[in-house]
Amino acid sequence: MPQIRYLGNIIDAEGRHPDPAKIEVIKKMPPPKDIKQVRSFLGLLNYYGAFVEEMRQLRAPWDNLLEKDTPFNRSADCQQTFNGVKEVLSSGLPKPTPKPQQMENKWKI
Repeated sequence: MPQIRYLGNIIDAEGRHPDPAKIEVIKKMPPPKDIKQVRSFLGLLNYYGAFVEEMRQLRAPWDNLLEKDTPFNRSADCQQTFNGVKEVLSSGLPKPTPKPQQMENKWKI
């Protein structure tokens, strides 16, 4: 089946799904050690969030580290969700399905 790799995704006749090579990179990532690495990690999660419905809950402990005047303290929750995210991403993600109710045209001519 023909396919194309594009921006961390594979696009084929079945739709769009994550590139397994990119998921492997995420699986091998060490936990973020500073705010800059947290932002980078959250960017990756944001990119693949379309494939994981519970991504907002999974990333919550990391989001909390970005709050103003919050000292960087990687908690056990952070480590647990870091491992959980890697597990979810490597478990064979479902393809995102279009939601027609969200795609309706709100503009009238």
